[in-house]
Amino acid sequence: MTMARVRNLVNGLVIPHTDFLELSKDKDQYIRILIPLETCIDSYHSEEKFGVFRMRKGDIWILESTVPHSAINLTSDDRRILSLDFRYAHVPSPHYSMIFKDPSMRDETIAPALVLRTKLDQEDLQDYLELLSARFNEKDDAEQILLKLSQVQLRFESPVSDIYRNLTEVAKLTKRQDLVEHCEKMRKFYIGSRVMNERFPLRKGIT
Repeated sequence: MTMARVRNLVNGLVIPHTDFLELSKDKDQYIRILIPLETCIDSYHSEEKFGVFRMRKGDIWILESTVPHSAINLTSDDRRILSLDFRYAHVPSPHYSMIFKDPSMRDETIAPALVLRTKLDQEDLQDYLELLSARFNEKDDAEQILLKLSQVQLRFESPVSDIYRNLTEVAKLTKRQDLVEHCEKMRKFYIGSRVMNERFPLRKGIT
């Protein structure tokens, strides 16, 4: 185990991101386990391939951290998650089953709490992007627009990475090149590429 931490998300967003980008080829050595300690009914997680789901107490999740993912809590109730990182530096393609000494701890027949989403008409999406563009006046506005787009992604079928694609489309509708560049930098930092100790400042409520 390389890291253990408890995260409490209250009325906020874990910005869509990809972990271990800084580690390049070494990222495949890591396995992340998430254990919900306290949950609420309006707390959701989203993963690029898996879709939108709720983590319930009693669940143990093996998160695919090397693809875009995010989390959101729409309420002021606590959502505490124990996050455990394991590294297997000398094991090619390590499997999460190596973490559990007692195989009976795993019951993979339990169905996850997936969120059923509907398809979003492209015309409806475009109307919403145009509405958001009217609220995009400064670079700091990008975070609140990202939050709005994340809430849309909870209800309508789309991968996590589409949130950044739509954010850039909103910026383009403003016809402001500085806003477009800012959104493209956000996308690159969070799901594209970054170097060790690189930071992208965010406001309170978004992590």
